[in-house]
Amino acid sequence: MPQKVLALEMPGHTVRAALAQRTWNAFHIEGVFEEPRRTGEADLEAALKRILARTGKPDVVTTSIASDFVVKRLLELPFNDLRKLHQVVPFALEEHLPFPIDDAAVAFVRVGADGDSTLVIAALARKVDMRRHLDLLAKVGIDPRIVTLSELAIARLLARSPSTATSAHLLMDIEPTSTSTLTARHVPSVPSTPASAKRMRGRRRTRRPMPFSAPHARRCSRIRRRSRTLT
Repeated sequence: MPQKVLALEMPGHTVRAALAQRTWNAFHIEGVFEEPRRTGEADLEAALKRILARTGKPDVVTTSIASDFVVKRLLELPFNDLRKLHQVVPFALEEHLPFPIDDAAVAFVRVGADGDSTLVIAALARKVDMRRHLDLLAKVGIDPRIVTLSELAIARLLARSPSTATSAHLLMDIEPTSTSTLTARHVPSVPSTPASAKRMRGRRRTRRPMPFSAPHARRCSRIRRRSRTLT
């Protein structure tokens, strides 16, 4: 049965949306929408309601938190083990923060590898800002499956694109209060080793968590420090 997928972003005083229909073998964009906050409106709640009136009730919602509330860094780390990346990336960002890492939600995307090193785009948002974002959506009955950052989603897309194998790409996201730039180039993928292949035999495949998943954001207290070393 087809699913209606709605993607939302709320830069500044505007709500933008893209509506798609997903089936088992196809993904089709049905339309894009934009609603500004009107005079006299305290927040974007009314604009969100107008968007939903135009798109209808979606089956799946993905939202993007505004770049103003996010710290982003490009990191090169001297290993490619995914579990170790999840442990280390938050603390690689900590030196850039004026608040404790425990007060933040962290996500990252692997965009390339070179030998034993991994290149990631990492993003961090304060938990209080994540809660405000989710509370605003809850006012109109939206419970997003994913909360992400536009730049992270585009980085993931560009990293998978065959066109980056022959040329570099420069992406600019220009908003009223901020501008984000992203450069993508082709880098070799992380190679599989016989040892890692043996460890994977007999294990059930699990879905990789997406950036800033909404359930993770709500269970912020589960984020704990595991290590402060980069080894």
